[in-house]
Amino acid sequence: MSAETHSTCGVLRFKRITRSTLNIMTGETRTIGTEERVEPCGAPLFNSDERLIGICRSCAEGREAEGNRAATPEEVEAHEAAAAPRRLDA
Repeated sequence: MSAETHSTCGVLRFKRITRSTLNIMTGETRTIGTEERVEPCGAPLFNSDERLIGICRSCAEGREAEGNRAATPEEVEAHEAAAAPRRLDA
């Protein structure tokens, strides 16, 4: 029996996403808005060690960028609470 493997990184990260439009005639961009959310990293996993543990090298090394970092325990808890199934009779 083989161990379960993962195809993408499952580490929850805080991401700031900027939505914008591009006018291809003028090259002008217009920002529509920004959104902040917690979601899985989603980076593809290539080597067998990464696929076994489900964490990409960047997340394992703790890399961060502006608007893209590992989620704090409080953010993870809030994300899991929001994703939990809701009971209709509650």
